[in-house]
Amino acid sequence: MAVVLPLTLVFTGVSAGTASADPYSRFHEDWVAAPGGVGQIKVRIWRANNGSNKAVYLLDGLRATDNVSGWEHETNAAWLSDHGVNVIMPVGGQSSFYADWYAPSNFNAQPYTYKWESFLTRNLPDHLAAVYGISRGSNAVVGLSMGGNAALILAAHHRDQFTFAGSMSG
Repeated sequence: MAVVLPLTLVFTGVSAGTASADPYSRFHEDWVAAPGGVGQIKVRIWRANNGSNKAVYLLDGLRATDNVSGWEHETNAAWLSDHGVNVIMPVGGQSSFYADWYAPSNFNAQPYTYKWESFLTRNLPDHLAAVYGISRGSNAVVGLSMGGNAALILAAHHRDQFTFAGSMSG
């Protein structure tokens, strides 16, 4: 399975606001319970146009922001949802490498411990399956920069969940 992402396209056609109250809307912004004392993590979801239950998780780079993913800032990755793939973009995780840490980061004095691997492989798939019927297995994970390293590691450690991994500048 190959995933081609048009990285030079400007993000168009999808509202950058909060999710619509319309239950048939294909764009959703959810807050998903997270381990490690974080509380909840924002996840932006574009549902596949054909009702597919398969997804691609897109992981951000080192300078991840707390408002939207770098994929959304710099690409038209949501375009994939118009071609039969659910697009899942967790938001945040600056300098986390999407790993489970042993203690809070001493670089930014955050009060919580990163538990991104647990979130991406337990909390988020449970939420996506329960709310949207998205499969827990045979999905793809693609990352850029620090997310690229994480995508390859997550796919190696969780082969039943991710059958494809991609890294861009990782």
